[in-house]
Amino acid sequence: DDIITDSKQAVRTEIEYPEQAPVRQTAPASLAPGRNLTRSDKARYLDEVGQELPSNAMANRPHHSPISWELEKTDPLQADDVTVSFMAVNWVRDMDPTQLQFRLRFFVFDAVQTLPASVPKVEPGQTVILKRSDGSALQMIFRVDGSMLAKRSNDTHGASEAASTAHLQLVDYLAKHSLEVEVWDANSLMQIGSSVVPLHSLVRQQDPFKVIEKEHPIIDALDENRQIGGLQLAIKCHGRTPEVTGSGPEKAPGPRGVSSKPKRIKATNLGGAARERPTAIPVGDDNEERRKRARVERMLLKRQGAEADANKMSAATSRQGTLATIAELRNRHRDEPVAEVMNSLVRQHRTIYPSCGTACYFYVYFQNPFDETAYFEVAVNNVKAARASATTSVISQRGIVQHPPEQELALVTNAAEWRHLVQERGFPAPRIREGAAYAYELFTAKGSFFLESGESVALPFKFLSFDAPIVNSAVSGQSAPHHLVDVGGAVGTGPTEKRSTVTVQRIRGAVIRTVDVFVSFQPCIIDRTIRFFESENSPVRKTIKLPIADAPVFRASLKEGESAEIKEGGSAKRRYVYCTRQDLGISLTEYDELVCPMLVPQAPEVMSFHLFIYMDQTFQELHTAFHVEVHAIRSEYIRCSVGQFCPRTVHIAPQATQQSPQLRLYSSDPALCSIQIPGGFLETSPMGGQFNIAVTPSATGTHCVRLHAVDQAARTLVAAWLVNIAADPPQIKSAHEIPIPVGVEVMKRLVFRNESNQSNTFVVVSSMPSVLSVRTPTLCMNARETQYIELVFRDQVHSGVLARPKECFLFIWSEDRLVQECRLLRVVYT
Repeated sequence: DDIITDSKQAVRTEIEYPEQAPVRQTAPASLAPGRNLTRSDKARYLDEVGQELPSNAMANRPHHSPISWELEKTDPLQADDVTVSFMAVNWVRDMDPTQLQFRLRFFVFDAVQTLPASVPKVEPGQTVILKRSDGSALQMIFRVDGSMLAKRSNDTHGASEAASTAHLQLVDYLAKHSLEVEVWDANSLMQIGSSVVPLHSLVRQQDPFKVIEKEHPIIDALDENRQIGGLQLAIKCHGRTPEVTGSGPEKAPGPRGVSSKPKRIKATNLGGAARERPTAIPVGDDNEERRKRARVERMLLKRQGAEADANKMSAATSRQGTLATIAELRNRHRDEPVAEVMNSLVRQHRTIYPSCGTACYFYVYFQNPFDETAYFEVAVNNVKAARASATTSVISQRGIVQHPPEQELALVTNAAEWRHLVQERGFPAPRIREGAAYAYELFTAKGSFFLESGESVALPFKFLSFDAPIVNSAVSGQSAPHHLVDVGGAVGTGPTEKRSTVTVQRIRGAVIRTVDVFVSFQPCIIDRTIRFFESENSPVRKTIKLPIADAPVFRASLKEGESAEIKEGGSAKRRYVYCTRQDLGISLTEYDELVCPMLVPQAPEVMSFHLFIYMDQTFQELHTAFHVEVHAIRSEYIRCSVGQFCPRTVHIAPQATQQSPQLRLYSSDPALCSIQIPGGFLETSPMGGQFNIAVTPSATGTHCVRLHAVDQAARTLVAAWLVNIAADPPQIKSAHEIPIPVGVEVMKRLVFRNESNQSNTFVVVSSMPSVLSVRTPTLCMNARETQYIELVFRDQVHSGVLARPKECFLFIWSEDRLVQECRLLRVVYT
């Protein structure tokens, strides 16, 4: 019998009410890898957009072997163009947005978003091609060319070094980080979901280009355990030559652009006009006039004899002075190139481009210039390692970094850390003397070391700063290519440039080498952006689950008494967390959950901070970086019963409507909180405005719904509200127990009678559509009429495991809301 009547009521002593929907988790869930695009997917995109995707035989193939840093250093293509093409989207359930925007933050670039793309209403499972309003491809281009950074600093000679540094930083980012692509509703300005894209397949290893062509799952922004669709992306990393070329860094110590060959300086004429030579007098035996002229000239010379002797003495004196001046100028100009060559052996310049929270490593060649074994020491900004060791980081027992190292630039004295740089990043290895096991124990804790006569070593240095500029949450809508040289600009906070001095001197001796390190800060790398929407001026405690530690790290040296929780080549079980807001007082639980107590500011302010998760206590490997935003929103509190229709009026402040005469209203969950305005458009006045909402909860517990008032013309958010709903258990009119066979979809009919004396229209809603769906959601009934509600019970068997009984509510509302009934259906699988 498929008819459910009141005679089949189940007598129950306890009713298990459905729990509230799971809240949004704040850490990436372990998801299945993306699906490789098929030929039909590419052909469909080509038909719609007309842009063929680049073919690559190595597409979607990750590097299973370790990255060869030597290949990346010697790659002639030291600049990279990364193109992200948004191909298509499909939904696994009904979705309302008609226009989509995609936001992402790649490498050290600012957060950017695409232009709106129209999405027609389609059935779940159908694919929609993404394109711009003019029909062109929807894509972003990021150009990573470090030589332009050197050109901006008027240092074209260091263009090659800057290009190589930026290229290696990009390779490190692609190999260790993922790209988060956020999916936003362009009309309501609400985030729908996000996709996480691994980037390790884009490492070129001297290939001309690499391509990723996959469909990645879109995870719900409110519940990261639920997939709402798929996003098809094509990401291409194309190598090219840098825009500016210049000589690379010298391996031998010496400043850039200084020649060791002395310059030849041409002497300057200081004696005025050249001295005239006497004119010869022609003599002829047959010419009387010539003989007379010669006699006259001899007489004149005889009379001027005394005067001629005086002139000769004056000329000799002037010549000696001129020669002395010329010799002095030659000596002076000769000393300048000699001084430059001598200074090249002592002073060197270096420019680095670190990101906030990411360790930046570089090395400096140093050679013992003495004929004997000497003892040297290293100092940074006149602070020796002996003093710098007192400013190491302070880490709590749970792994919270309370105080980072104050010495931002320091010599790498840890043997394991140095070995990791040589093995993983291609740093020059030290000379093996006593044995391979002791080759990396050259430096003492104070930064001192011995070198034999003529022995050289590449001194490794590490720069780590948390005071670097951190870009804000401003989103750029630029559609043109994004250049590395334009990153940051005026949107950052904190210093943008800094200078440090490294000196190497002999113990109790003179300075042998000086290195001027110029620091050009870059914005920090962000893996995930976590957003909390909370009521203004309220104290909250938010929990953030840390990601799985799946990155192999090296074994750090531990102090005596510490437990070895970091294993070489394995996975780190312990994480070290640093928060840029030290006043929050974060703590780490034993379940790898980060607890952040905070006080929400006044609306509409946004409190933001960063969380850096490291796999070792030397901060060598940054595993994940979170950007956390806490949005303060005005709140509305509503308490009602499950299945009850509860209206409420919301008011808009006058200052929010002065520049926007018409607003469009949106709800993050229309089924739970609907806006009672036809079309959602609200006409406002200088005195403000108001609108009505209706709350109809389908599960017990607390729920949150966001409401947005958007100026459609300017595409700006004018006002926002947070509706906090407390749903009490419903008043159940009748309860039924429905046995359902395993593996079968069963249809049942529930008897319903209109008890009123007038015609009415009733709406039937299920609290769990995945278990119980309604085939007749609307009933038009006359007075005292009886009809059947057609129900479909779906199979809930997964992997051969019998599902537990389900408690489903069936809500029956009249159009005038005078009738509000609730039926409980307990589904038992047999």
